[in-house]
Amino acid sequence: MHGDFLQSKEWEDFQTALGRKTFRIQNCLLIKMPLPLGESYFYSPRADIKKWKQLSKEVQDLAQKQGAIFWRVEPVGGKWQMANSKWQMEGFVKTAPVQPSQTLILPLTSNPETLLAQMKQKTRYNIRLAQKRGIEVREDKGKIDQFLKLLHLTAKREQFTAYPDNYYQKMVGVLGDKVDLFLAYFQNQPIAGILTLYYLDTSYYLHGGSDYHYRDLMASYLLQWQAILAAQKRGAKYYDFWGVATAPNHPWAGITRFKMGFGGKVVDYPGAFDLPISQFWYRMYCWGRKVL
Repeated sequence: MHGDFLQSKEWEDFQTALGRKTFRIQNCLLIKMPLPLGESYFYSPRADIKKWKQLSKEVQDLAQKQGAIFWRVEPVGGKWQMANSKWQMEGFVKTAPVQPSQTLILPLTSNPETLLAQMKQKTRYNIRLAQKRGIEVREDKGKIDQFLKLLHLTAKREQFTAYPDNYYQKMVGVLGDKVDLFLAYFQNQPIAGILTLYYLDTSYYLHGGSDYHYRDLMASYLLQWQAILAAQKRGAKYYDFWGVATAPNHPWAGITRFKMGFGGKVVDYPGAFDLPISQFWYRMYCWGRKVL
């Protein structure tokens, strides 16, 4: 894999379209994120940083000019993979990750028959079951409103907070042909959908939603399979399932089993780290998170 879409110019344009200010230092993307009381912080997702000491100094200088109270960075590896004690010596504080700390990446260099053969037997069975029961997958970004209805159903069922509709609509509008929307239909009714993003040599599965009443039709399996085939046709070398959790009894255990049925390799990231710029306001921010 080469680069990460969260550091791309296209993702920066998307953030700008959402009304956020962006900056680049040593080609590292910094997104200015709002906080209560008019405060803000810098956020750098999946940053591949070489000269991190110099970058930290330059970020601090910019943060003081922009009024950002801390810098949150999620590195991809390299020298950033150091012990927590070393992070603390450099002034960083380990914090909860924004992006998944683990993901599942499926190489797409094999032909479809081999990819199917490498899957778990139950996954192959469910893909064929969905086909047998008449599930049809269509690719159509013009149906974003239907996808949002399915996403809201899932968010309510799984008790998570989705982004505002405007977020997904702008993603499709700004990122254009880099985004694909797949919808699964049963008797011409949409019952499940996924949003994927294509960047360089990788296709990423980012968002999904489904109608629980049709869960026995196994539409989600066929959706992923069709998205994988579409990624191959685009020339992608990898399919990133974007978030798994292999720890025992993790809340993502069910979705992790589902994704890992398709094969692939689990990849770990170092996590997220904060560099306080204003010690006072950073302490207030941490206190507020505990209270809330």
